[in-house]
Amino acid sequence: MIVHEQLSFQDALSLATKRIFETKGRSRRSEFWWAMLVAYFISNFLPPFWLVTIPISIRRLHDTGRSGWWMFFPVVATIIIVLMCVSDVLSFMTMDDFEDTITPFVVFGKYIFFCGIVSVYQIVMIIFFCQDSAEGENRYGASPKYEEEPPCVPLEERKE
Repeated sequence: MIVHEQLSFQDALSLATKRIFETKGRSRRSEFWWAMLVAYFISNFLPPFWLVTIPISIRRLHDTGRSGWWMFFPVVATIIIVLMCVSDVLSFMTMDDFEDTITPFVVFGKYIFFCGIVSVYQIVMIIFFCQDSAEGENRYGASPKYEEEPPCVPLEERKE
């Protein structure tokens, strides 16, 4: 097994920008983390830029042998949070007596619970993203880190 060296900052960003919208294939840890670092700083000024990290996250999951569907949870979580907020705002707008009907725990308890679930998910994702590449080829393609060594052919069997 041949192990390729870690990508440099320039090589990682070059590769990540060439495949910025590509979800097929695999991405090494070095490509992923350098791209995430740059995306973090850019998204502080342009928040929608964070969306371009989804394809590289999917490729990183593929590299560890996992499905890209793991990235679907944040979409569902965002929809749930928006629906909870809209529901609470509508409840507050139609409420006559706030003190008797709703306690702060009821209002904020569900947000605290949901944030706990999201936190566990984020820890799991960080663990996935930090794991080494799966050796060899998997259902998402050849490993960008590990390369199979060509089989040795005895001198007698070589064709010239």
